[in-house]
Order: sequence, then structure tokens, then C-alpha cells
Amino acid sequence: MFAKFVFMNKFILILVLSLSSMREVYAQSDSITSKRKTITAEQFAKLNFNYCDTFSMEVSGFYPVLKVLPSIENDSIHLVRILKREGWETTNGGGWGNWQKGPRFIKVDMKKGNCDCTVIKSYYNYHKMKDGYYSLKVTEAIFCNKEYKYVEK
Repeated sequence: MFAKFVFMNKFILILVLSLSSMREVYAQSDSITSKRKTITAEQFAKLNFNYCDTFSMEVSGFYPVLKVLPSIENDSIHLVRILKREGWETTNGGGWGNWQKGPRFIKVDMKKGNCDCTVIKSYYNYHKMKDGYYSLKVTEAIFCNKEYKYVEK
């Protein structure tokens, strides 16, 4: 009987310690608002997202390296199309402009229920071409359910 009592106390102690360390890890990851994970389009396609979770990531590989910037009227964002198919609505969309690492970024805020995501398509200056212009690397980033802070890498 005493051995059973000791085993049960050890089990409860291990359970409590495990839960408290999980809470600390969660709190640490939640406090990191400026870091985002970078993945490829192939990796993104294999993931199963709950967009109501808190996360941020940048996805490369949706687009080839471009030589010419497309017109803003013909530009679209792959991640926005995915979210719209899943019932998300645009709350603030189409904001765009130049930025220090390239000729254009496009920012769209989206909402579904109590969940919010911000999607950004970025055109990076990539390789300088013979004509003096740069080829353009294109990525998309998504930030869900936390304060939006787009910090350059």
C-alpha cells in the first residue's frame, strides 16, 4: 500500500512538472513576436494549419525569380487565395508600396471569426542584372493572431 502511495505521488509530481514546463515553453514561444520561420512552398503544401493558432512564417517558392515587376493591377497573393477558399474575409487589403529590400510589398489583413492573419507578399532585390536592374525574389509571409511586427532578417 505504501509503495502504491509513493508511486502515485511521484507520478503526480512528474505530471505537474511536465505541465509547468510546457506552459513555460508556450509562454516563451508566444513572447517571440518578431521571429518567423522560413519554409518552402513544398513544405507549406504538406502542413495542416489551424490559422487560429499564433504563428508566423515566410514561404518561398510560390513564384520563380522575376526579371520584371508585374503591374499592381495584375498582382495577386497565393496565401490570400487559400484563406478566402477557407472562408476568410479581407478586412484591410491592397496596401502596397516600396521598401528597403525591394521595389514592392503588398499587405492584406484578413479575419475569420475571432482569428486574424496578416499576409505580406514581398519582392526582394535579388541579383543585379547586366542592365543595372535587379532580378526579384518573391516570397509571402503570414502572421496570425498576434501583434503584427514585420522585422527584417
